[in-house]
This record gives sequence, C-alpha cells and structure tokens, in this order.
Amino acid sequence: MEVPIHNSPYDDDLETAVRAAHRAAAVIRDQSGSLGDVRAKTRNDFVTETDEAAQVAAVETLRAAHPDDRILAEEGDDPDTIPAVVDGRRWIVDPLDGTTNFMHQVPPYAVSIALQEGNALVAGVVLNVPHEELFTAVTGHGLQLNGQTATVSPTDTFADAFLATG
Repeated sequence: MEVPIHNSPYDDDLETAVRAAHRAAAVIRDQSGSLGDVRAKTRNDFVTETDEAAQVAAVETLRAAHPDDRILAEEGDDPDTIPAVVDGRRWIVDPLDGTTNFMHQVPPYAVSIALQEGNALVAGVVLNVPHEELFTAVTGHGLQLNGQTATVSPTDTFADAFLATG
C-alpha cells in the first residue's frame, strides 16, 4: 500500500487515515455478498453488520495511532449531540459510504475518513472499494487520485454541473 505524499504537515495523519481506510475496505470485501443483519436508521438509510465491522477496523487503526484525538463515527453516535466545532482534533469516519449501493452490489461505495481541527477539515481520504481508487486531499496541498495530482471540474455554475446522488 503506497501512501500519497502531499508535502504537508498532515502527511503522517494522511498515512494513518489511508491505513484505516484499507483495513475497513478489507472488511467490506470479505463480507461482500453476505449482508447479515440490516437495520433501517431512517427511510432509505440503512446500516449493516458490514458497516459496523468496517467501523471497528477503521476506528481501531485511528485510535492506535492517535489515542488523544476524538473520533466521530457514523454508526452509533446520536447526531443531535454532536458538536460541529471541536477544540483540538477529531476524525470523522463513514465506514461504508454508500450502504444501499453495497447492499445491491452496485458501485460506488467507499470508506470516507476526514481529519478536523477546530472548525476546519484539514485532510481527507475516500477509498472507492470496488474500483480501488484512493482519493486524498489536504487543505492547501491539493487533491490526489492514487497518488497522482487530480483536479475537480472547472464548472462554477450549478446549471452546467453534472451531479448524481442517491
């Protein structure tokens, strides 16, 4: 597993997030096709045993490397009790972003991890599990796809944008 370098003060944190994402992705691949228990959190918002197991793998990795950092993980926290701004650092983890797609084995679905300092998101990792695409970004140091510089669309008009959501 090669870790992208952004030449930033967050490269060590990024390496940890990449390891955590790969550990969660391994769980997702291992459990692909066998959903186990599926629960509805809200209408069209599901959580599976795979979400929970992938979260454990990611959170264990983050805690081992950064035991003093806070962690906000999607499965288990009450959204009404979560502060938007924190003192210090907080990892934000969506262990299986795209659960409905995963349930139907329709890409994309991903592991998403971000690092927040105060009110700013400073680094992020999205690992598209079925396609092994690793997106990394660091504030002020750009976006990379599989370790290569990437860019976003130059479109700045919503009417000209291509948008997909589920």
